[in-house]
Amino acid sequence: MPTAEPPPSDLRLLLDSVVPVATTPLRAVRYAGRLARRGIDLGRYVLSPRPKPDLAAMLQAPNTSFNGVIGPRRAIAFSSVALDDVKTLRRHFDAKVNDIVLALCSGALRSYLEERNELPAQSITAGIPVSIRAEGDTALDNQLSYIAVPLATDVADAAERVHTIWRHTRAAKEVNEVLREHPVGSIADTAPPFVIGGLLRVAYETHLLSYVPGMMNTIVSNVPGPPVPLYLAGARLTGIFSASVLLDHMGLNITLFTFRDRVDFGVHVDPDLVSDPWEIADAIPAALAELMASCELGAPRPVEDAFEIASRV
Repeated sequence: MPTAEPPPSDLRLLLDSVVPVATTPLRAVRYAGRLARRGIDLGRYVLSPRPKPDLAAMLQAPNTSFNGVIGPRRAIAFSSVALDDVKTLRRHFDAKVNDIVLALCSGALRSYLEERNELPAQSITAGIPVSIRAEGDTALDNQLSYIAVPLATDVADAAERVHTIWRHTRAAKEVNEVLREHPVGSIADTAPPFVIGGLLRVAYETHLLSYVPGMMNTIVSNVPGPPVPLYLAGARLTGIFSASVLLDHMGLNITLFTFRDRVDFGVHVDPDLVSDPWEIADAIPAALAELMASCELGAPRPVEDAFEIASRV
């Protein structure tokens, strides 16, 4: 049988609390050095003769009505499309599934902003989560970063929007690979949690981030789900709709989940910035229909209404 470890001594507890504080300056200097090295890597990439993406579009997002100071309230809306339709479009464009779902979000947001006469001339930009886990790392924690991808909302033609997003995603991944050559680690490793937590509280309470030029208007996260049916106590799971976090000055998050033969979108908003998230959610299937029509691929397949079935039970 396993034996319980003896409780730590008072000296051990004192050292565990003092050492992280005492070494904070050294860790901060090391973190600054890694940041400087990453800046050098990016500078070399920018000055290299190889073709490069539109870095300005990736680094500076235009302002929209959902990019404001977020409050405490939240609202969510849902939408679904057929996974087979997304895969058909993927094959048609020789692209990735993620490129197609980004194009659907782009079409929906373009429609939403256009109806309000708020569509900016420059494309809005989405933060796409990517893994930064090193090969062989089996830790169970999340190790994520974001790449900034312009969503081509400035492109009117639905098919051309996919081609443009395809180019942007590849360019963003190329820049990300350059930056990953010398990882900087987490800023949380430079100081004790109470210091980092205090700085974050000050940043949010003073809305400091609202004065920093934004690189992203929203976050679009694509979560692969199980391809098989799931049941709970004999009841069939009809859909999986995700809600995610809202960052300061970013009152819209779209998280989608692929499950069986469907793609379920969760549109999570601050209702003070997006009064009716269903307008965006309903525009996603409309964007799919527009894209399939532009490619002469017929009408979208019907998708089982997860909530209608639940309401009949």
